[in-house]
Formats: sequence, C-alpha cells, structure tokens
Amino acid sequence: MFKIAILLQEYKPDFGLVFMDIKMEKANGLKADEELRRMDGAAGLIFLTSLKQYMRKGYEFHAVNYLLKPVKYKNMKEISALLCTQPQFARCHQSFAVNLSFVRGAEGVEAVLTTGERLPISQPKRNGFMQRMAEYWGELL
Repeated sequence: MFKIAILLQEYKPDFGLVFMDIKMEKANGLKADEELRRMDGAAGLIFLTSLKQYMRKGYEFHAVNYLLKPVKYKNMKEISALLCTQPQFARCHQSFAVNLSFVRGAEGVEAVLTTGERLPISQPKRNGFMQRMAEYWGELL
C-alpha cells in the first residue's frame, strides 16, 4: 500500500483546507481527491501541480484554487485573500485564516478550535473576526 492510501485511511475531517498534488509517485492525485471528497465534502481543495492539462479536471472536484509549481509567496497570499471572501473563513490574525466550522468559540484573545487547539486573535482583527463568527453561527441556527 502506498503512502496516500495510508493517509486517506487515517484522514479525519478536521481540516478546512487540503493541498494535494495531482501527479504523485505511485499514486493518482485525482483518484485520491475523489476519495477525499467522498469522505469529506466540506474540506476546501487546492491542487498543486506542474501539469496545466489537469486544471479543468481538478475543478470538477470543486477545487478552491489550482496552483502551478513552483508555488510563489504571492500566490499563497492571493489564496489567503480568496479564502477570506468565503463565508466560512475568517482571519483571526495576520498569520491565520480559520474555517469557522472548526471554531468552537473564543476565549479571551484566542479562538478555540474543535480539536482543542488555540489560535491567537490579534487586536486589529478581533472585531472583524468576532462579527464574522457571529454571522456564520447565526446562519447555522
């Protein structure tokens, strides 16, 4: 069994965003993505590859984006900005954009994730993050 199959067996749907290469040694990334979608339809997928011809196929899996290798810092900033336009994502800190479906709440200056992890909520982002979280949770009720 190759590594991707092991990873998929152990996958738990606590990831808001998954980066996956389309062409991998001993594995087909599109098949792996198909299986990932079956297991977790909510996770955002970003495909990484140097193969432009798979771009259209990648979007059939409802990819958030498609990055051509080598990935540049500028592209990552663009993806971060794009994610924060989605209703389920919010920026709690300059370094963190979080999927609100994995936020249990806020305690003091930290966002508490469903995994128990804590992320800092910076002062400049606090009001916007709290507003976004309230809007997101309000839509779920």
